Amino acid sequence: MYFDYSKKAQKKIFQEQEKKSETVLETKVYHQIRKKFNLSINDYCVVDLIYNYSMQTDSHFPNRCYKDIKFFVKALGISRATVYKIIKDLIDKELVVRDIENSFLRTTKKFNQEIEHYDNKKTNLKGKSARKTKKYQI
Repeated sequence: MYFDYSKKAQKKIFQEQEKKSETVLETKVYHQIRKKFNLSINDYCVVDLIYNYSMQTDSHFPNRCYKDIKFFVKALGISRATVYKIIKDLIDKELVVRDIENSFLRTTKKFNQEIEHYDNKKTNLKGKSARKTKKYQI
């Protein structure tokens, strides 16, 4: 399959995808994964957004997060410099890789396997109480 990665084509596709839907952003935090990879909450939110956008099946750029730095700044309310630092750290920790051709990001197999492992654990517990809670009267 051939993809046109020219700047003009990318811009047109981005505009189409932005018009198509206003996505509600949410991050499911697996603290076990966050702690395992020594990630702050902001680090985890960035890598989770990269993971979720690269897993979209209707994307023109499969297995790639095509969002730019401005998106992360706006979505998470953190500075541009912080986003750059987080992405650099995620690349250093081998949780994210940058595509050489177009600078798109994607999560690595190492991160994907952890997320899938915890997602499967949660699905297997569906219908069963995963944790026992105590009710307190106030």
